[in-house]
Amino acid sequence: MPRWFFTFLGVKSLVGMPPLYGTHPEKAVIEQDLADDSATKGSGAKSHSGLRDALRDPRVWILGLGACAAYTFANAVSFWTPRIIHRSGIDDPLSLGLLSAIPPIGGILVMLLVGRHSDRTRERRWHTAVPWLTGIATMFVLAFSLDTPPLVVVLLTVMACAHYSRLTVFYSIPSIYLSPRTAATGIAFVTAAGSVMAALAPAMLAAIQALTGDISVGLMASGFIILCGVFVVLLGIPAKSLREADTRQAAEVTVDARGAEGDGGGGIQADGASNGGVVSHKEAL
Repeated sequence: MPRWFFTFLGVKSLVGMPPLYGTHPEKAVIEQDLADDSATKGSGAKSHSGLRDALRDPRVWILGLGACAAYTFANAVSFWTPRIIHRSGIDDPLSLGLLSAIPPIGGILVMLLVGRHSDRTRERRWHTAVPWLTGIATMFVLAFSLDTPPLVVVLLTVMACAHYSRLTVFYSIPSIYLSPRTAATGIAFVTAAGSVMAALAPAMLAAIQALTGDISVGLMASGFIILCGVFVVLLGIPAKSLREADTRQAAEVTVDARGAEGDGGGGIQADGASNGGVVSHKEAL
């Protein structure tokens, strides 16, 4: 992003220009969330028990193990793609870079489709598990096809599609599935667990490659770890509980948005009456 844009934002805040984004109802929702958060922080000792409650919640540990599998998959796709293509016989740096860019492009497109379908159907578990299983199967096929460059690029693209599509859906589960009391700390724990695996997975693959002289064994080991994550997510997160929580959260968001819109409309009318018909900021935009 150009530097002049950040300079403009700084000058805008100093001179008191009106915001360039956010309608009045949206602003009301944000202000209400901040007020609720301040009230929670002011509750004394209860606000410090979030970590203790999160660590006692088995759902947090289940999601943490799922995050470990997710980051193992992420490293197998993003970190090792250029090396795998190079292993297939592509030595030219330019060709290597261009071929390495193909899998993420396909992954972004499939991610949008899978995420939209998951939101429309309110289903999360299988939208996470099916891409994982697809990626595992692709890893095992890739382990025995490393000498065919076109096939390697196709398989890496399938892996990237599976990785990107399950990534967005999986990380929508913690905020839905965890209780409000443990959600913030639980999400932090899940992310931290995944980050630890993000550091260990490349080292594991490198060590396996150094011992065996071949990356195919490391790919199969990564596939086994991801398969364990699939079972943890499917067996540890009941479909009924997740769907009920997702439906309840969607209903609460709808009610809050309608209430904020009603409050915002009243506020805009009151401002117009008190200022002799001055056009509101929302209407000006």
